[in-house]
Amino acid sequence: MLIELSPSRIYLKGDKEVEAVQNYIYNKYSKLLLMSDIELRNYACNFMRKYHAKAVIAKIDNKLFYYPKFFTK
Repeated sequence: MLIELSPSRIYLKGDKEVEAVQNYIYNKYSKLLLMSDIELRNYACNFMRKYHAKAVIAKIDNKLFYYPKFFTK
């Protein structure tokens, strides 16, 4: 897990998706997505749309974080 959920943070549109995709890519490939904020937000939203996923809160070892949940079409 790369980015933990912060209850005191105000999440804007696309922030949950960005965190979910960052965590997914880091856990699966051990890579960081090095892009500008706008590029990362666009990439994350397109990724979620393409793979029919939704950012959901997951929990491991009492740590909360956003992770994509994939749905079949």
